[in-house]
Amino acid sequence: MVFFEGSIFYGTRFYDYARIKQISTQIEDSDLRPVDDFVKKTLSYILHGDEIHYDTLLKIRNKDRARELGLEGIPYFFSKNEKIISQFNMSSGECMLISLIDFVHNIIYRNPGQRGTKVLFLIDEVELALHPSAIDRLLDFFKHQISTSQYEIVVYFSTHSSEVIQKIHPNKTYLLENINGTIECTNPCYANYAIRNLYVPNGFDFLILVEDELAKELVWKTIRDNHIYQSRLICVLPGGGWSQLLKLHMDMLTYNVLGVGKKIISIYDADVTNEVSQKVEYQHLPKCFLPVNSVEKYLRKKLYTNHDRVFSKKIGDKYFTQRPLPNILQWYANSGFVQIDKNGKKLYKEMISCLKLIGLDEMSFIKMLCEDISKYEAPALDRFTRTLRGLIN
Repeated sequence: MVFFEGSIFYGTRFYDYARIKQISTQIEDSDLRPVDDFVKKTLSYILHGDEIHYDTLLKIRNKDRARELGLEGIPYFFSKNEKIISQFNMSSGECMLISLIDFVHNIIYRNPGQRGTKVLFLIDEVELALHPSAIDRLLDFFKHQISTSQYEIVVYFSTHSSEVIQKIHPNKTYLLENINGTIECTNPCYANYAIRNLYVPNGFDFLILVEDELAKELVWKTIRDNHIYQSRLICVLPGGGWSQLLKLHMDMLTYNVLGVGKKIISIYDADVTNEVSQKVEYQHLPKCFLPVNSVEKYLRKKLYTNHDRVFSKKIGDKYFTQRPLPNILQWYANSGFVQIDKNGKKLYKEMISCLKLIGLDEMSFIKMLCEDISKYEAPALDRFTRTLRGLIN
């Protein structure tokens, strides 16, 4: 396992920071060499969205020359307007990223190991040095490394940045909270729940909180199809499981995050009606329930538990053109998951993996499935529409 600490004010980086100032006049052109394309192109892409901005990035030519100059590491330099600038005199974001990209390059590309070797990156508060668009591109960079490398790469960001949190899937987001001396971990965790005390989704007349992406699509479709949006600004945000959603709704109401004259409504999946109704401390919150369960539970019920032949054929013919849906359901029946997979997540995960084979990603599937469900459950959705109108008017 290899660790990387990115601050320039720690260990050898602090020493080299001071040493570069002392020997700047001793460094000659022959001491420097152009850097690998990977480093300069990646740095250019993350910070500026191109591949040429740092085309003149240089580096001390080798370890021996660095030691002769009294340096602990091998620092980088940037040639601009006939001047040579050390990485320690560049911005904090540039300095941090150069070291990080160099580290990735050395570990993953210059020292190829066995396929499946685990590499762990722990990156702390990356947003302190980078602007939001650079953060987006850094996350895209690591996603690409994870999906293409022969290594098994794991990257953990600790962050308070809404930009970072919004970019990462809820299943891969872990919220750590100190509750009276006990550390509690929430996973999966939707971004809006994680940043409820940091970020204010203001500017809307109505904020509608839902559990997940399927609920968001169903609610938005109801709003669009019935013109509920007319003369009002509405925002629909997923906030996680029902217990998280209740707490999120209460926190936003308590701290008046939307300001005067704004209203917050929470909408829950049908299968938690009893649980939510029993929480007497939240009875005053404006809320209602969808006519369907979560996407995983809905599919498990319609395709397996209470097999709906018409619905199953419709879904199978429309989406599962490579691996037939009956084959997936047979696998599920024989897998041993049936007794423990009450929420349908195992079945859903297998279905999504099959859809990826034909180039259909999860979010596209959810949007299309929302259309199917809204037609199939039309009477129940009509009743939900009337309830939603009553809450918003």
